[in-house]
Amino acid sequence: MFLYVLLLMKLIDDGDLKNAKEFGDFVLTRIRGVTLRTIDHFAAKAIYFISIAYEKLGLLTQIRPLVFEAYKDCCLHQNQIGQATTMNIIIRTYLQQNMYEQARNFMVKTTFPESVSNNQFSRYLYYQGRIKAI
Repeated sequence: MFLYVLLLMKLIDDGDLKNAKEFGDFVLTRIRGVTLRTIDHFAAKAIYFISIAYEKLGLLTQIRPLVFEAYKDCCLHQNQIGQATTMNIIIRTYLQQNMYEQARNFMVKTTFPESVSNNQFSRYLYYQGRIKAI
């Protein structure tokens, strides 16, 4: 999984977004089949980079159902870093399409995990501030 994340980063940095998207789809199917809790952080990073590839291609709305599935899996397996990452991606997809009411409803109906990195929490607070400002 670590090598998958590195390769995704390399493809995105090189600007090879089409191959990054295709490889990201492959990685996403591999993540869904893994039940090891030791790679939760790598899976969260992979989902983040997959969403970056989709966003740069202008296809971020297409990944929303897949991210919802990943969020559901993270909730069922109590994967807090995965929950935080997928929540931020879902909110970002809503904000990109100016769907502020749906983003607010999603934030109200979910709870952000407490013991996650400051980066994810800061991103969540930023999105929350944008929604409240609108």
